[in-house]
Amino acid sequence: MTTPTLGPMVTSPKGGGQPWWHLDAANLVTIWLILLFLIPQQWVFQAGGSIARPSIVVGLGCALLYAVSRMVGWMVPPGRTPVVAGFWVYGTIVVMSFMLSFNRDLLNSEITAGQREVVMTASMVGVGLLVGASISDRQRLETVLRRVVILGSIVAVVALVQFYLRYDIIAKIKYPGLRLNGGELARSRARSGFDRATGTTAHAIELGILMAMILPLAIHYALHEPVKKRAARYWLMVFLIAATLPATVSRSAILAILISFGILVSVWSHRTLINGAAVGVAGLIVIYASSPTLLGSILALFRGLEDDTSISARTDDYEIAFDFIAERPWFGRGAGTWGSDTYLLLDNQILLSLLEIGWIGVIGLTFMFLLGAFVARSVRHHAPDNTTRHLGQVLFGSILAGYVSMYFVNGLFYQIYVGVCFVFIGAAGGIHRMMNDQPAPPEVEALAERRGLLSRRHAKTGKPRWWAVAVADDVSDLFEDRSG
Repeated sequence: MTTPTLGPMVTSPKGGGQPWWHLDAANLVTIWLILLFLIPQQWVFQAGGSIARPSIVVGLGCALLYAVSRMVGWMVPPGRTPVVAGFWVYGTIVVMSFMLSFNRDLLNSEITAGQREVVMTASMVGVGLLVGASISDRQRLETVLRRVVILGSIVAVVALVQFYLRYDIIAKIKYPGLRLNGGELARSRARSGFDRATGTTAHAIELGILMAMILPLAIHYALHEPVKKRAARYWLMVFLIAATLPATVSRSAILAILISFGILVSVWSHRTLINGAAVGVAGLIVIYASSPTLLGSILALFRGLEDDTSISARTDDYEIAFDFIAERPWFGRGAGTWGSDTYLLLDNQILLSLLEIGWIGVIGLTFMFLLGAFVARSVRHHAPDNTTRHLGQVLFGSILAGYVSMYFVNGLFYQIYVGVCFVFIGAAGGIHRMMNDQPAPPEVEALAERRGLLSRRHAKTGKPRWWAVAVADDVSDLFEDRSG
C-alpha cells in the first residue's frame, strides 16, 4: 500500500528536496529584506510608534531564532566566524550606554528615543548574527545575497521612474494595516535643478550609498553566472543600479562607489579592466544622452567645496558637539538620545555616535565594521577558488564603503542602508566559515577560470614569474596550481 502524496513539490535551489517556501534562516532573512526594501521606514503599524515597523518586528524574530538555535545542538552549523564577536560587542555597548544614561536627568523624549535605538539595534544585530552564524549552506547564503541584488534593482526601477518620468509611485501606495508616521512621506529637496530620486529609501543620500554598495555584488553575479539567460538578467540589474547612482545627485554616493568599485577592480585582470572600462564609457554616453546637464551638475558638486553651504552647515556645529562629548566621553549621553529636534542636526554618524555612545561605542562600531571588512578580505586571500575570492573582495569593498560613508551621513538613521551593512558583514562571516568546506559550484568556478577575471597576483592559480623559473630546482613543480 502506497502513501498518498499531494503532488510534486518545488525544491529549493540546492536540490535538497525542501520546498522553496520552507521557513529556514535564509527565507526569514528574505522576508525581512522584502519588508526593509519595499516599505519606506515611515510606514508603521497602526497601534505602534515610529519603531513599530514591519522590518523591525521580523528582525527581532531573526534575533529570537538565532538565540533559540544556539540552545539546540543540531541547529548550530559547524565552524565559527569572527564577525559574531563584532555584533555582540556593538550590541552590548549600545545597551550599556542606554542604561548608563539614567544617571542624568533624561527628557521623556530621550527615554523613548533610547528605547527605540536599543530595539532597532537588537533587530539589526539579530539579522547579522543569523546570516553570519546560522545559515549552514553556501548556496542558501548566496541566495540571500542574490535577493539583495534583486530587491536593489526593484528600488532602482522606482527611483528611475521618479527621476526621468517624474512619477513617484511610492507616494501613491497605501500599505494595509500601516499608517504613515509623520503625516506625509519625506522626500529629498531638489539639487542643481534636479528632483533627486529616492526610490523607497528615506533620502537620496541613502539611495546613492545603497546602490554603490550593491552594484559590485550585482557585477559579481553577472560575471559568474554560467547560465546565459540568468546572466543577462543580472546584467540588466547592473545597468539599472548603475543608472540610479547619478539620479541621486549625491557626493556621498560618488564617494561610496569610488571605494566599493575601486576596491573591486583592483583585483581584476587587464582584460577584465579593459572590458569594464569600455562598458563604463558607454554608460557615461547613455547618461549624457538622456540628461546632458546631469554629469556636469554632479562634477560641480566637487568644485568650490569651501564655499558650499551644505558642507559649512554640517561643520559649523562641530565645536558645540565636542563640548557635549567632553561632558560624557566614554559611553556618551545614551544610545539614541540625541534628537535633532531637541539638540543639533548632525550629518555625521561617527560624531553622532560619539555624542550618544561615546568613544567606547565608536570603537565598538568601528570594530564591527572593520572586522567584517577584513574577514571578507581574508576570504579573498585564502579561499580555495577564484569565484569565492572575487566575492570576498566584493564584500570587502562594500562593507568599507558603508563604514566610510558614516563620516558624511547620519547612517544609522537610514534603515535600508544600515540593514544591508549588517547583512554584508554577516555574509562575509558566513562565507569565511564555509569557504573551505563549500567552495563555489564547479560550473561557476570553471567559468571564472575560463574568463580569467582575477589578475594573476590575486588568482588561485597562475604561471610563475620568470625569475622563479630561473632559480627553481624543479621547474615542473612551479606550474602546479598554487593556493595563493
